[in-house]
Amino acid sequence: MDQNSSSKPTGSSVLRVASIIMIVFAVINLVVGLLMMMGVFFASADEELGIAAGVAAVIGVVAFIGGLLNLFVGVVGLKASKRNDKNTLAFILGVISVIYGIYGIVSAVSTGDGGSIANAFVGIILPALYLYGVIQTRKAIA
Repeated sequence: MDQNSSSKPTGSSVLRVASIIMIVFAVINLVVGLLMMMGVFFASADEELGIAAGVAAVIGVVAFIGGLLNLFVGVVGLKASKRNDKNTLAFILGVISVIYGIYGIVSAVSTGDGGSIANAFVGIILPALYLYGVIQTRKAIA
């Protein structure tokens, strides 16, 4: 099957939906990360905050970087959903996202916080759907 074929592979709709949701969450992470970093900038004038401001700044930077990565993964997945191709980059990014989600579950279970555990399980569903969509598109060309 060539790359410009008009028929869509089996998993392309799942991949497209998962990619769009990842892009939406990425934009939310970017905004939250920027707001946290700006809040730290304004709160840094208060000397009593000290270490808390530093922790909030690190969390803001991590949220921003995570948003950038999810935006990249979502855009790659969205483009891959439109192609009849092996979509190797989308596959690799999907595997990395699932591994990161599994790490999130393991770390949440180790802390024992119920909210973190629930959040971690929800956080692996979207990467798993993304990877499923990529695998289905890859099967369609095999």
